Amino acid sequence: MIIVLKTRHLEGDKAMKKGLIIVLAWMVFFSGMGPSLAANGQIVAVFNVEDKGAKLTLATLDRLGDYLATLLTAHGYQVIPRSSLKARLAEQRKESYQRCYDQTCQIEIGREVAAQKMLSTRVIKLGSKCKVTMTFFDLKKATSEAGATASSDCSPDAIVESFEKAVNSLIHPEIAKTVASGPGDSDYDKLARRVELAERTEHEQTSSLRKAWTAVKKFSSLKSAKREERIAAIKKFLADFHDDNPYLAKAQLLLIKLRANTGDVLQPGTKLIWRRCPLGENWNGKTCAGRKKMLPWELAKSACPDGYRLPKRDEFLSLLDCDRKSLKSCHACEDSSYCQSMFFRDRGKYWAAEKVSQNKAWLVGFDSGLSVVFDQNVPIYVRCVMSDTDK
Repeated sequence: MIIVLKTRHLEGDKAMKKGLIIVLAWMVFFSGMGPSLAANGQIVAVFNVEDKGAKLTLATLDRLGDYLATLLTAHGYQVIPRSSLKARLAEQRKESYQRCYDQTCQIEIGREVAAQKMLSTRVIKLGSKCKVTMTFFDLKKATSEAGATASSDCSPDAIVESFEKAVNSLIHPEIAKTVASGPGDSDYDKLARRVELAERTEHEQTSSLRKAWTAVKKFSSLKSAKREERIAAIKKFLADFHDDNPYLAKAQLLLIKLRANTGDVLQPGTKLIWRRCPLGENWNGKTCAGRKKMLPWELAKSACPDGYRLPKRDEFLSLLDCDRKSLKSCHACEDSSYCQSMFFRDRGKYWAAEKVSQNKAWLVGFDSGLSVVFDQNVPIYVRCVMSDTDK
């Protein structure tokens, strides 16, 4: 699969070499993360899970679909965002996305979003058991390519385990066959085979993560790539490998360094990235310059730049060396280790995100460490924050 990137116009062999480095790095990043040879970075459309008698809620089905997309990503596939599938379906067929279970419908929409494969998943209740069935379709040929099933009771936890088993069987059928129980196997033989499968899967996922991190780390230092492209690569890595990621802190630090010119600072021990300067001021590399803005709460809550938001009260208080149990005995910013290192001797008062009543909201004072309920119509200073958990 070839990925074409727009690059600045450069002349000569030197420019061509730089362009090739950028393209190759992105090919490694996007298509080289998966452990499975079958994956090879292929683009997959994952449709909503169809419930055939299991009586799962729509919210549960939606979460199962999200988890399924994560499992495939961990195995090296690129997964089309389901929001793109919904938008295309609304545009082309004007049907409910939830009802697009027919294979013809799914194949058509999968092709529309330029996917190479499509995964159709069902949870079928048979007696007291629930069967999870998964089928991979090759969208170019419009034919089924592989299938897998797993059985369990019908509780959400058990179905999640069936999803994991079915995905492993789907992507690694040769391993699934070796793990399958034989007629003379004891219970301990079965356990040993399950452990073998789990260990192989864990090893492959670790290898996938290590390979992705190596590509991202190298690409982030590639001077010929635009800063926005390097930031996007790190963000993708953080989104694709957000659980049990030993490189999380290093990736966040890289992100902070790349965004240093914009005045961002990572709060130690958290996933919070703060704007170093209050709204209205900008970081010039040494200090905050400009004029701070004062806004009423209603305007302040939407005043932060794209990707940022008003901090919550407890996020503010986490800066002020508060008593962990009560969050009442807090120190001024200049007397708090985190706050002082990030914002120096700031003594401003700032709006928090929470509204308390119709006309009042929380305000946090860096001058005293106090948080109080205040009239939301009074103009107050604004700080902005973001987190890798924000949507």
